[in-house]
Amino acid sequence: MEESSRCAIQAYLEKPQISHDISIFKLFDNFAQKECAISGRTLGELVSPSAWFRGTAKLGIFAHYPTFRSKLFENGETSDITNPCMRMLLQVGLDTGRNDIDQWELWHRRESTKNRKRHEAPWQSASLDQIELQTQFSKQCLDVSKPKVVLLLGKPVEQAFQRMISAKSTIPVVDAGGISIHLVWEADALVSLAVACPHPETVFYDESGKYGILIDAAIELAVSLAGFRDLKVDNNYF
Repeated sequence: MEESSRCAIQAYLEKPQISHDISIFKLFDNFAQKECAISGRTLGELVSPSAWFRGTAKLGIFAHYPTFRSKLFENGETSDITNPCMRMLLQVGLDTGRNDIDQWELWHRRESTKNRKRHEAPWQSASLDQIELQTQFSKQCLDVSKPKVVLLLGKPVEQAFQRMISAKSTIPVVDAGGISIHLVWEADALVSLAVACPHPETVFYDESGKYGILIDAAIELAVSLAGFRDLKVDNNYF
């Protein structure tokens, strides 16, 4: 990593965060009403963001989409201990019960994984209006959370993050030992930082063990950059 990037990152991470009184719960309720009207599907299968989204989170976990591999079929939330992938994150130590970790999805409606091909979006048959609304709400979660560091779970989320930001910002990617760090600039100021991480589900297809190593490294890097002092994570979990 270049020295200029190191200095910019340090200055950004040391900048104080400012809290706000925007309610993520009200935003979700508004989104949910519109989404149900567009999709024609039930309210209970929508999944809400987890934590408080007050603009003071050290870490924001940007996940892909919720599935029916859960015991909470109705009115669930992103951080779901009954889902295998989300349970692994909680067991690592990324607990949204803290007030400094927010978590949200790219797509906030439960979708089936039956007959799904790997890396295939399960909402390919959704209307353009539904896709646009879901994307807008996901971007709204990012904007309201304003975490110091965003952990991007999986390539589709990494690509979505780039699309969300690129309209007004430049995003150079810095390599940190095989882990991609996205530096989001507006003019000459660094305004956001994101760490790309393989999705936890990759460990189920990971015969060589390389994805597990990358996930551990990405989480360790994100937690370190975010400046946690009292958060204990298992850096060898995956």
